[in-house]
Amino acid sequence: MQGLLRYTSCFDGLADSMRDVLLLVGRIFIAIVFLMTVSGGGPADFYLKSLNYPAPALMATLAHIAEWLIVVTLILGLATRPGALLALVFLVIAVLTAHLYWQYPAAQQQLQWVFLSKDIAITGGVLVLFATGAGRYSLDAKLMGK
Repeated sequence: MQGLLRYTSCFDGLADSMRDVLLLVGRIFIAIVFLMTVSGGGPADFYLKSLNYPAPALMATLAHIAEWLIVVTLILGLATRPGALLALVFLVIAVLTAHLYWQYPAAQQQLQWVFLSKDIAITGGVLVLFATGAGRYSLDAKLMGK
């Protein structure tokens, strides 16, 4: 066991030395997922209506605003922790309401399973980002004088 710990400890130094760059890249990758969704027009009001959301047009507009806020906060690293929490709320709502794959016709279940899996993975990423903060390469760090 000691040998394994000694072997894996070399990764600690590597991760520590690249921490801020990795946080920047991670923030950008997470933001890209939200950017791809919102720039593609989703979630659309007709989709939210099919999920029995109240006021689907309003909800779609609010979802688009939330996604743009997430994209901006994560890419710029400005209000990163609130942006990560907004992303968390957005993802929890999506997981609990939109990607219940077993409720879809058989032909659509695999795609909804992928969407659910993606959202669960991104949820892990935004939780880590909330815990770590944006890192040195962010407006948060500049405003805090770091």
